[in-house]
Amino acid sequence: MRGLEFLGFAGDCRIVARLTLIDERLSDMLNAQGRFRLFDATLISLADGHQVTLPELRIDREELLAVIASGPRGIRDRRIKTEQVRMQLGLGPYTVLGQLHLPPGRDPVRSVLQRGPMMPLTNATLAYVEGGEVRAVDLPALVVNRQRADWIQPTADEAAHFPDVPILEPFRTRRQAKDFTGAPV
Repeated sequence: MRGLEFLGFAGDCRIVARLTLIDERLSDMLNAQGRFRLFDATLISLADGHQVTLPELRIDREELLAVIASGPRGIRDRRIKTEQVRMQLGLGPYTVLGQLHLPPGRDPVRSVLQRGPMMPLTNATLAYVEGGEVRAVDLPALVVNRQRADWIQPTADEAAHFPDVPILEPFRTRRQAKDFTGAPV
């Protein structure tokens, strides 16, 4: 077991804390447990940026929308060859763009639905509003709670034309987006 920095995103705040890693990788731990114990936690409000500090915070996985991946990547010999598909997700106040890794030829949306609740994306961009200011953060890896996604859309067609540029469209113009809100289309 080792401690690592935990940077998480909930519906109304960012969370900066320490977490004791009890699994091989952070994404494995996030999928295996439904509740987490964080230490030296600071919650930063998205509404106005005010901060609350707590010596200990217990948080349910369903409250986490995303977590910045940190810690070990896992055993190299157990990795499989994958292809990357660019995906966009809406997670409450956050918009995420990143690369989903899946076996060659697999349907990206079907693959998303068959994964555990916490799904890693690489070369990710996380955008949100904090204190009235738009923030966009580029990250090597981000673990998102696919069960909390409002919508998910692969961006393979657009990404083929602009392979190194993040593609973001206004929500109203998204084609073939999977809507997870249950609202009538």
